[in-house]
Order: sequence, then C-alpha cells, then structure tokens
Amino acid sequence: MILGPSLFPALLRTVQLGHVTLALEEKADQIRSLLGATKTEMMKMDVVLGKLAKNASAMTNTIETARTRARAVGRKLRTLEAVEGARADELLEIEAEIAEALEPDEV
Repeated sequence: MILGPSLFPALLRTVQLGHVTLALEEKADQIRSLLGATKTEMMKMDVVLGKLAKNASAMTNTIETARTRARAVGRKLRTLEAVEGARADELLEIEAEIAEALEPDEV
C-alpha cells in the first residue's frame, strides 16, 4: 500500500477512530452490566416499598379507627365542663403512666 503525504494523516485518524470505537464498545458492556445490576436492585426496592406501603396503610387505618373512637367519646362528653390541663393530668394520673412507661423493665 502506497501512501502519499495527504493520505497518511487520514490513515492515522482511521486507526485512532478504530481504537476509540473498541474502547466505547468495552465501556458499553460495563455500562450495560451496571444498568442490569441497577434494575435488579430497583426491583428489590420496589418489593420493600410495597411492604412499607402495606404497613403504612394498616397504620393509617388504625389511626383513623382511634380518631373515630375519640370523636365518639368526645360527643358523649360534650355536655360536661372541661377541667384545666394540669388538674386533668392529675385526676387521670397521666404523669405516673408516662413515668412508668419510660422506666426500664426490671428483671
């Protein structure tokens, strides 16, 4: 193959582009593998998020049930006069229950 001065740079450029193409193909395989691993992890995360949503739904239902019961009791107690906060805590022994709940269990 005979090359003149104007064709030699074109040949060098062609060889360089061939090396760049090979490097890109190698990187593409690495990227494909990384994206495949990411897809697998995202599927696992979807399962975890599904479980979390189910638990959150159950918790929301429980909270709504408790609120409904509290409103029902509130309706029945509507005719009574309210007692101030500190006196109410004393009468209901709320502070004692809070302290008891915070104490570590003795074995």
